[in-house]
Amino acid sequence: MIIKEWDIWNSNLTYFIYEIKNLENIAESLVDNELCTLVCHSNGNVWWKDENRVESGIIKTEKKEYRKSDINIPKKLKKSEYLSNNANIAALMRFDELIIFKKEYLDSFSYIRGYINSCYMEKDGKTIVLYPQIKLYNNGVMEVSFRIELLKSENEPPKYEIDDFIEKLVNIVEQKVDRIGVPQKLAILEAKFRLEPTIKDKWKIWDFRFKNSIDEENQLIFKNTEKVEERDLIYPMTYLDDISKYDFYIKNLDIITRFIISSVEYIIKKTENKHNYTNLKWINRPSVYITDFEDLTNSSIETIEKYKVDIAKILARNTYGNFKDLNIILGDDLRFYKDYNFFVSYGLSLVVYSKIKQDEVMKDNPTNRFIFEKQVQIESINYLYMCHKRIAEKSSLLSIPYEPVLEGMLNVLKLDSMTKGVTKFLELNNTYSFVDKILKWDEERKYANEMLDIRAKITNERKNEDFKVLGLMVTVIFGLIGASTFVSNVTIPIWKHFNLWLPATGEISTGINQVFLFVITAVLIIILIFSLFLVIKRFRKEIKIT
Repeated sequence: MIIKEWDIWNSNLTYFIYEIKNLENIAESLVDNELCTLVCHSNGNVWWKDENRVESGIIKTEKKEYRKSDINIPKKLKKSEYLSNNANIAALMRFDELIIFKKEYLDSFSYIRGYINSCYMEKDGKTIVLYPQIKLYNNGVMEVSFRIELLKSENEPPKYEIDDFIEKLVNIVEQKVDRIGVPQKLAILEAKFRLEPTIKDKWKIWDFRFKNSIDEENQLIFKNTEKVEERDLIYPMTYLDDISKYDFYIKNLDIITRFIISSVEYIIKKTENKHNYTNLKWINRPSVYITDFEDLTNSSIETIEKYKVDIAKILARNTYGNFKDLNIILGDDLRFYKDYNFFVSYGLSLVVYSKIKQDEVMKDNPTNRFIFEKQVQIESINYLYMCHKRIAEKSSLLSIPYEPVLEGMLNVLKLDSMTKGVTKFLELNNTYSFVDKILKWDEERKYANEMLDIRAKITNERKNEDFKVLGLMVTVIFGLIGASTFVSNVTIPIWKHFNLWLPATGEISTGINQVFLFVITAVLIIILIFSLFLVIKRFRKEIKIT
C-alpha cells in the first residue's frame, strides 16, 4: 500500500485523580494564561482573548438537514480566521455528538475543548507541524491530541510506503527528533509547574528562591524564542533543543505532551486552589485515517482482501508483519457497509477509505467533515476507557475517601450499561461491545472491585482498632473515678505502714498529701492498664502469624 492522503490524530490519554469543580472557570483560566487561544464548552459557551482581555460568547448550532448544520459564532470571534476556524470545528464535532449519541450518555458528563498554538518538530531537514488540542471532562479524564501535518518540500513526493508511514507518522511518538518548538507560554507554564514549591510556605521562605529560579528560566526561554506566523496569528515559539536542561529528555512528542499536561495541572491547581494530579502518566492511542492511496479499491471488501497484511501492520504498529495469524491482529471490521473499513486495536483506531467513500466525501463535503464525525466516536471510546482506568487507580489509593470511590464506581457501572446502547445506531453499539473486549474494561472493573473489597477490610480493621482505643480510654476513665476509693482503702494504709515520704507534714489524708497520693495511684493504674493492653495486642498478633 502506497499512501497518498492521510490524517492522524495522535492522542495521549490521562486523567486527574479528583473531579473538576467548575469547567467554566478552568476554561477562562486556560485562555487568560494564554495556554489555549480558544476554549469551547459542551454547553456552547466559548472563550478567547482579544487585546489582552478574555472575551466570552455562545456558539449557536442549528440543524438544517440530516447531519447538516448552521453554525453561528460570536461576531467578535469572526475577526480572526484562525480562531473562527477552530470554533467551527469544535461546533461541528459537538453537533456530531448530538446526532450520534443518546441523550442519557451525553448528560452523564460535560467537557471543554481547548486549542493550543502549533508546535514544531524537525528531523533530517523535514518539519512536522503539530496542532495540539485538549479535551477535559468534568470527572477529570483528559485527552491531549495532536493533528499531524508534514511540511513537504518541492522535491519530495507526497507518498508513503506502508513501513515509512508506520515508523515516521503512526509511531511518531517514538521518533527522536533534532529540534522541538513549543509556544512560549507553554514553556513558561511548564517551568512554573516544575519549579514552584509543593509545600505550603507559611513563612514565605521559598518565595524568593522560586522567584529567582523562574526569572532564570524565563531568561533562557526568551533567549531561545522566535516569532512565528500562522494564518492571521503571530506568536512566540520557544525551541527547547537550545536549552541544555532538556538534554536528559528524549526529544520526541512525549516532551510536548508532558509540557501540556503539566501546564493544565498547574492551571487547575491555581484556579481551584487544590492540588489535583495526573502522575504525568498517559496512554498513546492514535486515530489514523487513510483517505487515499495508489490503486484505490472500489469497496472496503476489496481493501481488506488486497491489503490485509498492510492493515495488520498499522494496527500492530509494527513493520515486521510476519504474523502467524492475521485474524488475531485484524479482529473485526466494525463497518457494516462497503464504503470504508473501521478497525480498533489495543494501540490505535484505523479508518481506510474506499473509492465509494472518497467519491461521497468529495461530492457532499470536500473538507474533513467525515473525519470530525468519526473522531468524536473514537474520543468516546477513549473517554470510556480512561473512566475505567481512573476508577481502578482511585480504588487503590488509601488517601482517597472511601465514599467518593464508591460513587465513581457506580458512575462507571452506569457508563458500562450505557455502552450497550451509547448511540442511536446498531453498528456503533456493536463497536462499543467489541471495544469492551479489546480494551478489557471488564478487567479494570474487576480490579476496582477487588481493591474496594480490600479497602473495606482495611476500614473495618481500623474501626476495630478505634474501638480498642475507645475501650482503653473508658477503662482509664473508670479507673481514675475509682482511684479515690483505692487511695483511701489501699494507698494511704500502705504509705502509713512504711512511713514513706510526703510533700507536706501533717495529716496524711488531707490537703496536698492526698492530692499527691491520688496522682501516684492514678499514674500506676494507667501504666498497669496500658501494659495489659500492649501484652494482649502482641499476643493476638502472634496468634495471627502462627
